[in-house]
Amino acid sequence: MKKVIVCILVTWFVLLFTAINTHATNRDSSLLEDFLKEVEEVLAVQRIVIQDVFLDQNELSLKGREEDLRDFLKKVSSEKNSNLENYQQGYLSRLTKAKNTLMERNLEDFEKKKEEELRTEIGQDVEDYLEELLNEK
Repeated sequence: MKKVIVCILVTWFVLLFTAINTHATNRDSSLLEDFLKEVEEVLAVQRIVIQDVFLDQNELSLKGREEDLRDFLKKVSSEKNSNLENYQQGYLSRLTKAKNTLMERNLEDFEKKKEEELRTEIGQDVEDYLEELLNEK
């Protein structure tokens, strides 16, 4: 009978220990799951905050780039305008110099030279024509 009582007590302790262990494991497991859920929620909130910060930084960066591009456009436009004005002034200056040079030349000499060239050419043509007429007869 002692053996039966000892066996019953041992079985009862084993069952009690198993039940306590299972309950503790389940409780630890649920505590762990609850903790992990809380950590996930905190991390999700932090992730959203970090994304918002990055989006804000990105928008600021884009605005900064846009301002830089506007400044660059203004600079290039002003340089282009000044370059065009400088080119126009240089062109007008060269044109005036060329005009003055042509006006200073003695156009009478040019006219006489061309007239002489034309007379020589016409004389040569007349000689060739007369020579042809003589050769035909």
